[in-house]
Parts: sequence; structure tokens; C-alpha cells
Amino acid sequence: MGCDGIWEQRSHQDMVKWVQKQMNREISNEAILEQLLDETVADETQAKDSKNKFGIDNMSAILIQFDKK
Repeated sequence: MGCDGIWEQRSHQDMVKWVQKQMNREISNEAILEQLLDETVADETQAKDSKNKFGIDNMSAILIQFDKK
């Protein structure tokens, strides 16, 4: 789950593929979210304002992982 600042940068399907790839690397959910937000800030900065070193939209994300039973 994420706010509009993330979805403006990635499609739903792109996000699913990206998260699955990260989860296959067996890194923590916290590390996945940190990387996601870092990459999204960089993408947004390059796309909207090359002079600004930080993203200009609020971003938040929650990674929900269900147990397989």
C-alpha cells in the first residue's frame, strides 16, 4: 500500500514485480520499503525538478505480507 507519490512513479503491476523480486532476495520488509522510497525520491527528483535533490511529493508505503497456510 502506498500514497499517490509512489503510484505516480510506478504502475501497480510494476510494483508487484519489483516487490516480488526484492522478497526473493530474502531481505527484510523494512529494507524493501527503504529502497522503494529511496528509488522513488530519486525518480521523482529527476522527473520533476533536476535542481532539487529531494522529492517534492509526500510518500508513504506499507508492505503487507500474508502467511501461506
